[in-house]
Amino acid sequence: MLYYLGKFLISILFYPLFRVKVTGRQHIPKKGPVIICSNHTSNLDPPVVGMTASRTIHFMAKEELFSGKILGGILKRVHAFPVNRGLADRNALRGGLKILEEGGTLGLFPEGTRSKDGKPGNALPGVGFFALRSQRKSFPVSL
Repeated sequence: MLYYLGKFLISILFYPLFRVKVTGRQHIPKKGPVIICSNHTSNLDPPVVGMTASRTIHFMAKEELFSGKILGGILKRVHAFPVNRGLADRNALRGGLKILEEGGTLGLFPEGTRSKDGKPGNALPGVGFFALRSQRKSFPVSL
């Protein structure tokens, strides 16, 4: 419920203020497991990607974000799940695979962090792991 309310409220603000333009949405299947991978330049990227998608996206987010009661509670209610970026976090990997096995949409930021200068950085192996292990396609998003 909070996910859809947030998506609605954010879209009211973002579309007119930032002139968000979406192209290529028709290439993303309406049903079945999907991996969405996006560049990451701002803390606003997850809500922007989420509001433009026609599906609920389960974003993997650094576990430090879940330590606060308010932000952690919000993140859980909008279907995000934590990852320990310093390890090969088996729980996060299993969680991502489970989302895909259940036909959901997994949202990843392949570089594992925000770009400070807006330029693409090196991708970590997460997207490849999920694509190979689940045998599902990944769809790139550029912000």
